[in-house]
Amino acid sequence: MDNSVATAPPSLDDRIDQRITHIAAEAGITAVHRGMLEEWSAGEPLKVLE
Repeated sequence: MDNSVATAPPSLDDRIDQRITHIAAEAGITAVHRGMLEEWSAGEPLKVLE
């Protein structure tokens, strides 16, 4: 199964962040917090895809 993951810098407006997350979900993309991607790049499993 293919997984698409995206991250974006946080905005100053939670409504924008929520809209971005919703648009990503509609497109089949998993929105991931940047901190989680940093942990993943250091060797931690990306649990959101499990």
